[in-house]
Amino acid sequence: MLLIGKLAFSQHYHHNVFSFRLAFADTINSKINVELSLQKRTPGTSSNQDNPFETNQVKSTWLWVNFDLSERSTISLSPFGYYQNFVLNVKPNDEYLPPVKEYRWSVRFVNEQKGRIVNYTNRYTAEYRLRDIHHNNIYTSSYRMRYMAKLEKPLYHLFSHTRSVKLELYDELFLQMGHAVYNKPNIFDQNRVYLGFNYELFRNFKTSIGYVYGIQERSSGEEFDNMNMLWVVLTFENVFTQFRHKKI
Repeated sequence: MLLIGKLAFSQHYHHNVFSFRLAFADTINSKINVELSLQKRTPGTSSNQDNPFETNQVKSTWLWVNFDLSERSTISLSPFGYYQNFVLNVKPNDEYLPPVKEYRWSVRFVNEQKGRIVNYTNRYTAEYRLRDIHHNNIYTSSYRMRYMAKLEKPLYHLFSHTRSVKLELYDELFLQMGHAVYNKPNIFDQNRVYLGFNYELFRNFKTSIGYVYGIQERSSGEEFDNMNMLWVVLTFENVFTQFRHKKI
């Protein structure tokens, strides 16, 4: 109820954002695979929010190592992530502010339950973040907890008899703690709601396209960024193993 009250009586800024991610994945063995992701998000300017390709919001590179615990459960470690986080543009001089550099280490647990109608997934993520918040090469630490609940509906025979289109709906909540937010009101960080689909266009090449509505709280605790995001992910799987020839 407290968060709902804050949302109702706070200052809100509205942004249109384009998010693009390019991922390269490969298998180590039957239980372990790795994924390297490159991401860029671009919003509009303070004077032109309609064009979501004007400036920068996020540039990032991160690596994940995924371990399959069972057919339905996976634990993942991110030993390295580097981010450049830009302020979402509200005032004309925001476009000229330098980005906040961030190093991030993460652990994630995913459990999927297959249903007769839809599949249900719980995803839990813990992040340790070091950020140069004041642009002085002094990195401040914080932790962030993320929880996602996702529904997935496979649809067969739309484009292929062997590959399904998977409709996805999820909600992800972010909460933060630690030195960077000590004595600040923004323990709630953000919330994202996603609606989209993913499809394997070709063998080892998958695309995900969707719409995200995001709410992010600023450090003042009285300002919120409301984001309409077009979310596009291109994933190349079995990058190296697909070229290996079986011995005769």
